Amino acid sequence: MCEDLSTDALAVLVVNRLRGTAPGLAVRMPGTPTERRAWLEDLALVTGATLLGYGTGIAPTAVTSAHLGRAVRACANAEVTTVTGGGGRTEQVRAALADCDDDRRARLAGRVAVLRVGGPAGPEREARRAQVEDALGATQAALEEGLVPGGGAGLLRLVDAVSALDVRPLDRPGRDAVAAALAAPAWWIAANAGADAASVLQRVRAGGEWTGFDALSGGLVELDRAGIVDPAKVVRCALLHAGSLASVVLTTDALVVDDGEKPAA
Repeated sequence: MCEDLSTDALAVLVVNRLRGTAPGLAVRMPGTPTERRAWLEDLALVTGATLLGYGTGIAPTAVTSAHLGRAVRACANAEVTTVTGGGGRTEQVRAALADCDDDRRARLAGRVAVLRVGGPAGPEREARRAQVEDALGATQAALEEGLVPGGGAGLLRLVDAVSALDVRPLDRPGRDAVAAALAAPAWWIAANAGADAASVLQRVRAGGEWTGFDALSGGLVELDRAGIVDPAKVVRCALLHAGSLASVVLTTDALVVDDGEKPAA
């Protein structure tokens, strides 16, 4: 890991990789020199390595195997470098954790999980892999912006606020269209579950903040306890994209749709 990599050094790494003699991984460190040194010090601490460079007093010619660290696995792409199973000294890591800020504590105490997804056939493996990737994406989105009630209840809670907006008379049809669209997901979930959608929506709106409809049980539940939640970022982006699509439709001269009717004989 270094500030920059020369062409000659890169060529040596590539040749060693192709020959299989000494496979290596070179990573350019981002940030300022101070930030880079902090990251390298933490990596050296976790892996049990010794930080090398002009400021450490250790010349490249004096490097021995004792300066190297240990890790089970190291991989990198264009944005992220992950080192797992570091062989650092536990006592030193614990001492560093006791006296550091939140960012550094997260770096030192971070954990990596490896998920192995399988199935008896190719299509089933791909389906499970897609489900896991969706779950990981939803989790990352939830960590960024939090959670909202799922099952369309989060959008349903916005209907009254949107309907109460004071807009110009020419803008009122648009406001009402948005309010109606916000209630549509919850309405269709209830209708597709065989329930009285209008009654369900009325009961959900009269309930608490996390009250919503569980299509599986057919009743009202506390959505956060039932695990029926959506990442706020996903709901927000879906609403923004729907508005963008609607604006395109409104400025289109003609649309071709399927009216659902069978042609006459």
